[in-house]
Amino acid sequence: MFSNLIPGEDTFSTVRGTLFHDFAEFYLNYPKFVEDTGFSTFCDLILEELLHFRPEVYTEQIRSDIVYGVDQIVNYIRVKIASGTLKEIKLDGYKRRTGSFFVNFFQKKFKKPITSTITEMYFEDSTKGVKGVVDLIQGADDLLDYKSGKKVILRNIIKSSKPPFNKGIKPNFQAILYLSHLRRVTTESPLEFTFYYFTHDFKDRLVTPSPSSGADDHRKNFVTIKYYPTFKEFALDKETYEKLKKKSIDRRKILNDDLLTHTKYEKLLSPENIPDDLTKNSPEYDNLKTKMCDYIASVRRGPMRDKVESTLKRLIHLRGEIFLKSDLDLFDNKIVEWLEDINDSKRGKFTLGEINIDKIKYIDRSLMYIGED
Repeated sequence: MFSNLIPGEDTFSTVRGTLFHDFAEFYLNYPKFVEDTGFSTFCDLILEELLHFRPEVYTEQIRSDIVYGVDQIVNYIRVKIASGTLKEIKLDGYKRRTGSFFVNFFQKKFKKPITSTITEMYFEDSTKGVKGVVDLIQGADDLLDYKSGKKVILRNIIKSSKPPFNKGIKPNFQAILYLSHLRRVTTESPLEFTFYYFTHDFKDRLVTPSPSSGADDHRKNFVTIKYYPTFKEFALDKETYEKLKKKSIDRRKILNDDLLTHTKYEKLLSPENIPDDLTKNSPEYDNLKTKMCDYIASVRRGPMRDKVESTLKRLIHLRGEIFLKSDLDLFDNKIVEWLEDINDSKRGKFTLGEINIDKIKYIDRSLMYIGED
């Protein structure tokens, strides 16, 4: 409470992020209007708002950041529009929020209504007490979230999303929560949730005064988390096959058009059991290894066992970069547990355990009456 009395770094970052989000939504709804009005006008409006939280000495630094962020957002949306893959769709349970508090900043400034069914769409599951807002619905199987901070490594996001939660790791539930909700309203599979860290490399690049042609490769600033119902579905996917070939000459010696094409690889492994918790100590691991080694030996002579093991170990490693149904089910169950704890607390059954009063922030500013009637 006390830390919120004076606007600080958190307030600046929140307002900055909100304005970038509002610009992305407004531009997607009115690209021609924004371009005719001029990008500099929108940058000036954002700057004006942010200078409420920063001394004017930082004006040029903040403006450079704004121009770069706007540039990256515009370029990305231009590419999506040009590709024809961005279409208005309606997903069950996703809706626009109403009320003056949720009005887009630029919508209010220019008095233009926003009616898109794919930008800033709200969802809620009252049975679990969860809700969220999707920045951009790119398809029934594809969600995107704009991030104006530093990029987070994919494996770290996965680690910080799945129970049990280790000490020292800050939980990050956004992707797993949004994917868990999406799987209940769509029949598509696999599903994707992408964080677009559009200002991640701002300091590493020269900033131009206006957006460029949109030729930049945005994917380097993407962190995409995919959801598959089972590990077997992931293992047999063409995209996984391509990932297995990367960064390894050994794996490419068996995963290629002459030996194991994706079609042959898929046909070979399809009959096998590939459990979600596959490890190199699993009996299924030995079965897969034998199956692959036997097939390769029937086609080509030479030592290939180590290359097969490298492929299977890499497959297991990639398990740590995706979500499966079992992960999402575990997370959903954890939410129910947390909700029960909260309800118990409301009923006077405190579940927080012992509290060390010396570690309570601002305890010196709290009024404590001990031993008084």
